Amino acid sequence: MVLMTIGHAAYFIGKIYHQEFWNILSLNLEISSWFYIRTITYIGAPGFFFLMGISISLLTASRLKSKWSHAHINKFLATRGLFLAIIATILITPVWMPKLLMQNFTAHPTFILYFGVLSSLGICMIIASLTNRLDKKILLPIALLGIIIPYIYINSLPVFHISNHLISVLMIPGSSSHLSVFYPIFPWLSICLFGAIWGKYYLEGKRDIFRITRNIGILLLILFVVSRLINIGNFHSVNINTITSFFALIKYPASISYILFTMGINLILLSALSKIKNVSAKNPLIIFGKSPLFFYITHLYLFLLLGLFFPTGASLLVTYTIWTIALIILYYLSSMYTKFKFKKGINSIWRFF
Repeated sequence: MVLMTIGHAAYFIGKIYHQEFWNILSLNLEISSWFYIRTITYIGAPGFFFLMGISISLLTASRLKSKWSHAHINKFLATRGLFLAIIATILITPVWMPKLLMQNFTAHPTFILYFGVLSSLGICMIIASLTNRLDKKILLPIALLGIIIPYIYINSLPVFHISNHLISVLMIPGSSSHLSVFYPIFPWLSICLFGAIWGKYYLEGKRDIFRITRNIGILLLILFVVSRLINIGNFHSVNINTITSFFALIKYPASISYILFTMGINLILLSALSKIKNVSAKNPLIIFGKSPLFFYITHLYLFLLLGLFFPTGASLLVTYTIWTIALIILYYLSSMYTKFKFKKGINSIWRFF
């Protein structure tokens, strides 16, 4: 979550825009410092989907022990997934597309739906809730196909291909007058299912699960390097002659190279963080983690507001000085909200945040 805010600070305050689409590659490669920081933030979104998959497996096991039925669990997860999608439409769309919304509502009234990370998380949660009874051996090929099929299909298309809305939501990011898709379901659902598979292995009580996790992470990074050296798995055949071009990865949709790189790091981090036993309840990461949706929505509006003071952008130093101050503000806001929400009943809507 903290790494995610680094990229958003660059967008709202520094006015640095990256377009890592399958048919466009505009990553500000000439601005190396911004690009390297962007590369660090790559692991954020895959981490969200992977951890959501783990959470689904752990929650399912916990609720079954509490005598919940599978139908009750599915309803519980689907309700939360639908809530995320609705929140994304109502609260997140205006943040990312203010100029586009203003133009369309004043000149040509039309409804614009922004299908971003929160929308995709919500839909993937609903779908994953229907698969939580499937065995790991069935989930694995489904997850792999969700990555391979878009890669093969998109590579068969001309660069200026225009998809219908359903195909856009499922596989191909893009924008029209009614819909703007950044996180199509297929590849991100696959990462969620990988998390669900990991959660099932964890629940089996394997003692060396974190060692295996670390080793798989290392293997994924090796495969990432190989994929870049032979220049496949990234939709674009970028001329790899510098460090920046080596890490110029397609995120929309998540390319094979992007997934190998980000999940390799995420798995190694998961293994490393598992060794930390005692963490203070006041640790900022704990506070942010206890109110993730509140943190996500609040940080977007805070950065949007701060960005108004820099209409032409800010330097890297200024941008991340303000980012640091914003995190301090978010810490206190999240701390207050966490205390508030845990005073509510377990079924309270405030617990969703």
